[in-house]
Amino acid sequence: MSNALRLPILGDVTFENDLRLLTKEIRERNTRYSQDLLHNAYEKVLFDYGRQWVSFDTQLQQFRPKRTKSWIPKPVTNKYSATLRPMISQLAGMDPVMQYAPVSENPADVATAQVASRIVEICREEVKVPFVRTKLARWVGLTGNGWLVNGYDNDRKYGVVKEQAEQCVQCLKTIMADDIEAEGGCPTCRADGVESPGFQPAFDEQGAPIMGERPRGALFTELATLFEMEYDHEADDFSDSIYSMRMRSRDREWAKSRFGLSDAELDGGKSSISPLVQQRYLQSLAFISPLSYQTYFAKPYRENRVLTTELWINPTMENPGGMYAILIGEHIVHSGSYQYHSPEGTDESESPPLRPITHFGYQIAAGRVAYRTPAAALVPLQRTRNELESIYKLHSRRAANSVLWIPDGANISKMTGEEGLKVRYSAQSGIPAPRREGGLESPRFIAEWIQLIDQSMEIISGSVDVLRGEAPPGL
Repeated sequence: MSNALRLPILGDVTFENDLRLLTKEIRERNTRYSQDLLHNAYEKVLFDYGRQWVSFDTQLQQFRPKRTKSWIPKPVTNKYSATLRPMISQLAGMDPVMQYAPVSENPADVATAQVASRIVEICREEVKVPFVRTKLARWVGLTGNGWLVNGYDNDRKYGVVKEQAEQCVQCLKTIMADDIEAEGGCPTCRADGVESPGFQPAFDEQGAPIMGERPRGALFTELATLFEMEYDHEADDFSDSIYSMRMRSRDREWAKSRFGLSDAELDGGKSSISPLVQQRYLQSLAFISPLSYQTYFAKPYRENRVLTTELWINPTMENPGGMYAILIGEHIVHSGSYQYHSPEGTDESESPPLRPITHFGYQIAAGRVAYRTPAAALVPLQRTRNELESIYKLHSRRAANSVLWIPDGANISKMTGEEGLKVRYSAQSGIPAPRREGGLESPRFIAEWIQLIDQSMEIISGSVDVLRGEAPPGL
């Protein structure tokens, strides 16, 4: 592996090889450097699930149930999740209102502002803002980080609309407007080495408009987690990272139907192999339950899944429009410039290309892009609380039980704990009578320690501030 990342250049003869090499280097390099961050994030999610008697095996590089004697109780009173709940609810409850106001009392300005405000409401409904915000709050609260990937999806599942076709004035080829945009002009003229001077509405011989269909499409906002995103971890900010990459597991049938791929193009199942630790962590979360005692790590091979990679590279001198690519396994299914542009352009300049990803975080961490969360400080407190509760429970099983003393030589046929029991035995000289002694009282310091931990967890999480109606510091 080279020390410097080689950015692929659109249109270059080595573009596809450079793109595959870049994605591979980012995966391997970042995974090697960021494993501690991933392990820590996964542990916080496990604790939220109630799987708290776990330990990290440094040899196997995975979490497993903590090894203890079979008679040691493993109680879990999930104070960790309960303490984080007010903080996450506070995050999920933030709903900024976006309204457009007219710049003057002119009726046209008033009408424009009303229409714009209505468009915002329609967009919020289409991308399901309340649902996405709730999921984002959970991930930000637990791992400190979350990303929203926005865009416009032309999938035909959203329906189609009728649209008149266009006709090239040079070669008279009939083509749809979306195809003209995708091809960058008339494909027939470009194949002949000429540029089409323009297009006009297409009509048949009877003068009727030639109609076609185009996907209706829909806006979308998708949540990406810390286990899916890769970027320059040492950048000043996520927006300063020259590249960003999202990796996720998708169903093989989705890849076939969406991109028309065959099993052969999916490398005969090789696309299902995902040795990436972050992907195996994310896949395992789909099957972990509070009662499971499985090893918390997904298998590296999933017959029905494929690894999908989306890569964004910010504009450079070689790629002034930026670069966006989609890979299914090692198969490149899309590559080109950024699809979206910022509205910050002027009449003299084009709108700058826009990377449609927003990074959300809880608390800034010095020296890295990834944010921090109070959940990291709650994990060791919850672990200590579980151990104290285990000692408490073990004490109640043993030392808190009453003890019956039976001297040697006492002829006792039966002993029970029934009230009013008559015990008959043969009295002999020098043999004391059998007696029962009460068990030891549970140490009070254990209960006081647990109470102190509970108070500390509430202070660290800021739940006390939330219950007072205040946002935690730095939120």
